[in-house]
Amino acid sequence: MGQQSAGGTRTRLDAEEWSRFWERGTVTTFEGHFRGNYDAEIRDFWRAAFAPLPAGAAVVDLATGNGAVALLAAEFARAESRPLQVVGLDSAAIDAQRLEAARPELAADLAAVTLQGGVRLEATGLEPASVDLVTSQYGFEYGDTAAGSREIARILRPGGRVAMVIHHDGSAILSQAREGLAQVRMCLEEERFLYLGRRMIKLFRGLKPGPQRGGVQWTPGAIRLREELMAAAARLQQHARRPEVRRADAGFLEFIVPAVLKLLEQSRALSPAALEQAWGEIEGEAEAYRLRMADLVSAACSERDMARIGTEFAAAGLEDAAWVPLLYRGELLLGWTLAARKP
Repeated sequence: MGQQSAGGTRTRLDAEEWSRFWERGTVTTFEGHFRGNYDAEIRDFWRAAFAPLPAGAAVVDLATGNGAVALLAAEFARAESRPLQVVGLDSAAIDAQRLEAARPELAADLAAVTLQGGVRLEATGLEPASVDLVTSQYGFEYGDTAAGSREIARILRPGGRVAMVIHHDGSAILSQAREGLAQVRMCLEEERFLYLGRRMIKLFRGLKPGPQRGGVQWTPGAIRLREELMAAAARLQQHARRPEVRRADAGFLEFIVPAVLKLLEQSRALSPAALEQAWGEIEGEAEAYRLRMADLVSAACSERDMARIGTEFAAAGLEDAAWVPLLYRGELLLGWTLAARKP
């Protein structure tokens, strides 16, 4: 996979990039927003989906990631003393042992589920009519939904059900993603902060020793560039402090500005190879963040998109497709819930 520079035009993460994301050991895709696993109305939705299942029922979670929904199913089965056969499938590489090492409190529930990577939701490889409940949270919409609908219908038993949570294009999650993309554009395109930072570091390393700031002899050109860089940094930091930005997420600017300025301070003491590696890590983090936010925006579903998925379900032989907005803690829009069944 060739890495693009920060600010590229690609809008979807590939399986390898998702694999690296899940290596962090997070259970959900929203690190820091949930304590452990999904809670409140999201958790309630899933418990309601599991409640009708008899003991021994087969549950398959598509685009499972590190198994958030699969783990909720295992937790439900343990709490209700009702064993379930729970499988989580994802196109990314999923390492349950690594997850357990990062989250030992999940050991019991991880032992009760099977997580398998390298499996696309459009081609699960499961036996026909072998599954009682197909689930997915913030995953199904990233795939080929028409082909995924046909695969779901193929693996569901008669009377089997579908339960999903899907990204809503008007949700708080999407507002955060759009703000994140705006921060990336402001940083990389409007303020040219990374460009100025790289130029400043190169010039700073070449300055002769002297009594001025940083122990160097500043040239007029270096002074002008430093002032331009610091003015850009001040504007970006001011944007990050705006209340509406902090409410959404100022995380990108809060990372990128200090990282560049710190590297500038350290640059004269680093070897060329170490400096290039450090700079590459900053650019890589910037591009990974941009792509993650663009990925979210590209997958979000409007009412019209949900109607299209409902039509695809019907064409595949799934009935009673219904979708409603999902409110978190009574007020925060976090997605659509989608339900259907196989007759």
